[in-house]
Amino acid sequence: QLEEVVRVLDLKGKFKPFTRCMECNGALEVVAKEAVAERLPPKIRADFEEFGRCTGCDKVYWAGSHYDRMRELIAAL
Repeated sequence: QLEEVVRVLDLKGKFKPFTRCMECNGALEVVAKEAVAERLPPKIRADFEEFGRCTGCDKVYWAGSHYDRMRELIAAL
């Protein structure tokens, strides 16, 4: 269904993925690791260097395995 919506509404190339919060739809901003380090699980803190934070609800994001799967899905559209 997603492919059909993208085709019918001519949305290909108009996506802005990974710019909005999945919780509240607030804008995401890039933040320094140090700014969010105390909120990260130890493995994430050790394995990742780039983070985003929602300007609305303050949720922290990083490009983990979910990010990779979503990029593949978007590329396939």
